[in-house]
Amino acid sequence: MKLTRKKAEELLNNGVHWKKMPDAKIKHSIAVATAAKKIAQRCNLDGKHAYVLGLIHDIGCHYGSDQHPLEGYIYMKYLGYDDEYADICLTHSFLEGDPNCTAEGLLVEGNNVRPNRIVPYQNEPDKKFVLDFLKNHNYTPYEKIINLCDLMCSDKIVGLDARMADLTSRKGVFSTTERHIATAKKLQEELERQMGCTMDDLFGKEIAKNLASGDTYFVEQKQGKNIAPVEKSQEKDDSSDEEEAENS
Repeated sequence: MKLTRKKAEELLNNGVHWKKMPDAKIKHSIAVATAAKKIAQRCNLDGKHAYVLGLIHDIGCHYGSDQHPLEGYIYMKYLGYDDEYADICLTHSFLEGDPNCTAEGLLVEGNNVRPNRIVPYQNEPDKKFVLDFLKNHNYTPYEKIINLCDLMCSDKIVGLDARMADLTSRKGVFSTTERHIATAKKLQEELERQMGCTMDDLFGKEIAKNLASGDTYFVEQKQGKNIAPVEKSQEKDDSSDEEEAENS
């Protein structure tokens, strides 16, 4: 079953089993979706599809769990949507399908600073599922775009450098941090070649404005007022032409 933009917005805002996603995560998801749509269009891909994937990539955060990638994957499977919507929940946290290439430190083994947040995969079957999935999964162009956009956005589009600095300052520096940053930069360069322009060409003015405004926050808020998923002045609501697709 296909997921329409309208339904993705409902899932993002309405919560899962009466649990609401923190405001910061909702804003982050919207920023990722907006950036992904622009990049996808420059790569001659479906910008609308990239936008939907961006909206739901963190849907597992509704559960408030440290294993939100797996929670999101399970939830989208439960709802009966096509694999690509479940897969994006799991793949967005791991660059190149590498279980240790995350902002959280090592997945496979313990870390020298603190327990990883990604892997309170609190039982071995969960951990084995994630590892087996990543080992056998070939990343799609859309998944690569969401990978990068997740690392370019806080509550707004702030660029890879600012976002990576934020992640290391909040989550800590691990034995894999240098490789994670290098892999993210390599992914950005790959997408820039596909687009025929740089991220600065595409987002430079917006990034400069967002960073200069002083109201872009990086620290994840616990809970707050519900936020409308799309500002009509910024994003055209193109969900009307997708409604029939959801039931196909």
